[in-house]
Amino acid sequence: MRPPVQSGQNVIMDIEDIGMAGEGIGHVQGYAVFVPGVLPGEKARVGITHAGRSMAHGRCLEVLVPSVNRVQPPCPYFGACGGCQLQHLSYEGQLQFKQNQVQQALRRIAGVDVEVSPIVGADGSWRYRNKAQFPVGGRKGDVQVGFYRPSSHDLINIADCLIQPHGCARAAEALRKAMAQLGVEPYREQDGSGYVRHLLVRTNTSGDILATLVTNGWPVPHIQQLADALMAVPGMVGVVQNNNTRRDNVILGRENRLLAGRETLEETVMGNRWQVSPLSFLQINPKQMEKLYALAVSAATEGLEKPVVLDAYCGIGTMTLALALKARLAYGVEIVSAAIEDARRAARENGIDNVCFEAADAGEQMKKWVAQGRKFDSVVVDPPRKGCSEAFIGALLEAGPGRIVYVSCNPATLARDIKALAAGGYRIDRCTPVDMFPQTVHVETVCLLVRRNSLHINIDVDVEEMLQEKHGQATYPQIKEYVLEHTGLKVSSLYISQIKRKCGLDVGDSYNKPKSEDAKQPQCPPEKEEAIKSALKHFGMI
Repeated sequence: MRPPVQSGQNVIMDIEDIGMAGEGIGHVQGYAVFVPGVLPGEKARVGITHAGRSMAHGRCLEVLVPSVNRVQPPCPYFGACGGCQLQHLSYEGQLQFKQNQVQQALRRIAGVDVEVSPIVGADGSWRYRNKAQFPVGGRKGDVQVGFYRPSSHDLINIADCLIQPHGCARAAEALRKAMAQLGVEPYREQDGSGYVRHLLVRTNTSGDILATLVTNGWPVPHIQQLADALMAVPGMVGVVQNNNTRRDNVILGRENRLLAGRETLEETVMGNRWQVSPLSFLQINPKQMEKLYALAVSAATEGLEKPVVLDAYCGIGTMTLALALKARLAYGVEIVSAAIEDARRAARENGIDNVCFEAADAGEQMKKWVAQGRKFDSVVVDPPRKGCSEAFIGALLEAGPGRIVYVSCNPATLARDIKALAAGGYRIDRCTPVDMFPQTVHVETVCLLVRRNSLHINIDVDVEEMLQEKHGQATYPQIKEYVLEHTGLKVSSLYISQIKRKCGLDVGDSYNKPKSEDAKQPQCPPEKEEAIKSALKHFGMI
């Protein structure tokens, strides 16, 4: 059957939804058309670029009626660079999109109709990433260090990236200039020739920078001069060379050597200190990582007296050590042996001795533990985007822990695995999205599942209050209790957050804010404002 639109044709259409990759979706006579750069509620003139039997792709020629959520993208590379997909959508709109993404995946794929908790928004939606991976290309004397165009390996130079700290772009520019001046040939994917493949840049919350040159083999002309150029970037503390001769899309090889400075960055996660190497996995948004881990740790341990917990797909053990502070014993399993070495070292350096790490495939190790009769009160899983393996899901169901906390960066595979866990006797108790990646379509989710024959847990986690308590600040219940005891007044969390903002205190962007600028919200009465301020003074917060 001939589709209702053809390649090269221009059509006017209403945009109804956003797809998983951030493109707008409209229909012509029931035929779906995917169009990047347009938003739900908009009417647009679209040029059809490809028409298949079941769907078409197009490009926006003109937005005729804009969405109320449309904003001007601040990045000059938006649309040309494939890194961000949602800069044209207001941050409030981004949060709603991600909330719906999780909700729809659970309904459509898992077949469960559960109310997803409000998404935990980011305190800042720019300059948040602690890691940048710049492909290197071009030719000798005309080097490109930047990002790929959407759905291609067409590389464009990037002078700055607004979701990276300034030091990342400075490192990219320093490498570009040094390679061009020294005549170092960039890597060519077509024939595997050339030397420098990628520049990996890590930063920490202290502003330190660690650069890794991924090279096509060890002997690279002028490698020390390249390292010296990078060390001249303000904040640079070390340069490492990584060897990768593979002819595929894997960025890092397994071997490193130090070229200058030091080979790790120190970072603090949930009160524990870490030495982060080029090969270490660490969540890329430090502030949101703390909120994510607070949710997961609470779901796994709240209401349990010193539980035994397992952290599967544990990486370098950041979550495991956070769990260990609330558990009698915490286990971690990860297939990458270097990550387990990092985890064991961090446990020693932080004086945590109630942890046990295993370098193994999570499914195989889980089978061994089941055969040994080992019991876990809670199991936390944080797999890669592809989700858990079938072997692990099977062994997990056989182990039968009271709680499973699933941390996911992919709603589709989260929903797929939840469907299998539901068939094995578990139900969703709570599901909370966390915006770890503003300006992009990606979202993290923390989902608590309990055995159907277990007591209802109903954990109500306030991430901001948990982090306040960790940092030695008064929590909202403590402020309410003080106000009631000393004035007889009852105050709400909303009123407390309003007065904290008035006093210049930090309140998370997602905490008790109106859903839109026009939304009406009750304001704290003067007598309650004075009572709350008195409590803030008592606790030394103002």
